[in-house]
Amino acid sequence: MSGRVHHQPIRIDFAHADMAGIVYFPRLFHFCHVAMEGLVEAAMDMSYARFVSERNLGFPTAHTEADYHRPMSYGRHLDLAMTIRRLGTKSVDFRWTVTLDGDDMPCAEVRSTTVCVNMREFESRPLPDDVRTAFEPYVEA
Repeated sequence: MSGRVHHQPIRIDFAHADMAGIVYFPRLFHFCHVAMEGLVEAAMDMSYARFVSERNLGFPTAHTEADYHRPMSYGRHLDLAMTIRRLGTKSVDFRWTVTLDGDDMPCAEVRSTTVCVNMREFESRPLPDDVRTAFEPYVEA
């Protein structure tokens, strides 16, 4: 992985775990969205809520997939290392590598394709130039 990496720490709370005491699988997608909001905030210097409301832009997911390698247990701490695999004309492909308690061995890898949309009409639109410029440092080489 090269390019800038956004790191999002997440503590695994009781509400995130299933009866086995490990992260309930759809929660990982929620964690990834939290990290995506963090990357937008870091790149654009504004909260994602403000970005959506003031810029009238959103990035709904068109495709996502995850590979789970190791259990993620209640009470532990995750690091979601997030990069951008590709910037398209109207889309962004994100990647998250999830590690546990500072260990370098991934416990999960997630990939998602999102589409840039105008939130009023919910129609796809080209990435604005300033968003593309802000995201470019996070693109994998």
